[in-house]
Amino acid sequence: MAVHLHPPRSDVLFCGINPGRVSATAGFHYANPANLFWRGLYEGGLTPRQLKPEETARLLDYGYGITDLVSRPTRSSGDFV
Repeated sequence: MAVHLHPPRSDVLFCGINPGRVSATAGFHYANPANLFWRGLYEGGLTPRQLKPEETARLLDYGYGITDLVSRPTRSSGDFV
């Protein structure tokens, strides 16, 4: 299960629907190598380098929080009911 990080004051809170199976198994948000979240943060200028899923806690250093609406993993958001 991915850890939910909420700093005392977040400039940005990233909120997913629920973790995918790869992320749930790894214990980190957006851990599936096919997911573009970490690349997007970097290429969008939100982080100075591309972080790895296991560096999720580093988001706090930038004033970002991360969570999911539901902690139950599914294969896709279409499985969420």
